[in-house]
Amino acid sequence: MGERTLHAIAEANGNSFRGCWDVVAWKDDRLVFAESKKQKKDRMRDTQVQWMEAALRCEAVVEDFLVVEWSLT
Repeated sequence: MGERTLHAIAEANGNSFRGCWDVVAWKDDRLVFAESKKQKKDRMRDTQVQWMEAALRCEAVVEDFLVVEWSLT
């Protein structure tokens, strides 16, 4: 199920995996996406927002997404 859903998201994203988040995890029929961003140095790219929007159109929910902001200090 997870792989099928992942391909459906890519199809909804213009037939592209571009913008897919850093980590994609699935168990049974649930997919979770995580993105890592360095504090004050990194930001969400337009393609990553588009990927999330495509996933939401494919029945993902906001709770399926996690952004982790990190720093070394």
